[in-house]
Amino acid sequence: MENKNLNWNRLRIKREERGLTVQQVFEQTRVPVKYILAFEEGNFEGIGLGTNIYPFLSTYCKFIGEDPNVYYDLYLEWARENLKKSSSEVFKDKVGSVESEGNFKLPIWVDHLFTWGIISVILLLLWVIYSFVTYPLRNDLSNKVDAGTRESSVVHFEEEY
Repeated sequence: MENKNLNWNRLRIKREERGLTVQQVFEQTRVPVKYILAFEEGNFEGIGLGTNIYPFLSTYCKFIGEDPNVYYDLYLEWARENLKKSSSEVFKDKVGSVESEGNFKLPIWVDHLFTWGIISVILLLLWVIYSFVTYPLRNDLSNKVDAGTRESSVVHFEEEY
């Protein structure tokens, strides 16, 4: 880790050798000051893992005369280490754990179970309402068609054509 920090400090040393302040580098490259400080310290906690820093790192390194790929490789190592740490913390949150404040966090599947339970209750309630509204209509004789038989006179066609 010490060797990695020395590499990151080299960026700061190169910038200072050129007689530039962080503000001057920002004004000339438009790389955010937060990123410049993170590059020089090798500490990316404030930037986060989801940010694509390569364009900023490349611009900054080329501006001070360094190879950006070396530093990007160091950043990727840092990101992998921190991704392992953060993914294990996310897994603990999803499985359910007792938080430091004493609040119990339920597993994620309980949310899904609760949601499907509500959907089932709503569907059952709609079916019951439909049944009670349509049941009287089904048994009302005035709504039914009388398809009874009627006797009619028989017509014989004995005439020849």
